[in-house]
Amino acid sequence: MLGETILLLGGISRYCDVQQQPWTPLYIEYLDFNPCAQLRADIKAEHEAIRQYQAHMQMIQDPYIQAFLARIIKDEELHIQLFSEPLARLCSS
Repeated sequence: MLGETILLLGGISRYCDVQQQPWTPLYIEYLDFNPCAQLRADIKAEHEAIRQYQAHMQMIQDPYIQAFLARIIKDEELHIQLFSEPLARLCSS
């Protein structure tokens, strides 16, 4: 849905890093099969995604797009909760 919305707004639906290089699977951070480190990295990535969506909400002054992005943020917050539960259970030390 996000890609379709970007296209409808006249943008190009692509995911790039901060240097505007296209995303590749090489960006996925596999942490030597360490589930605790992986969960922490995943939570950090979700927080960064939320910051990016919030920044776009500030840039795009359209109430419908802002509501759409706010809904995506709720999904990201749910992901944080889902990652945090096993982190607390398995990695309490």
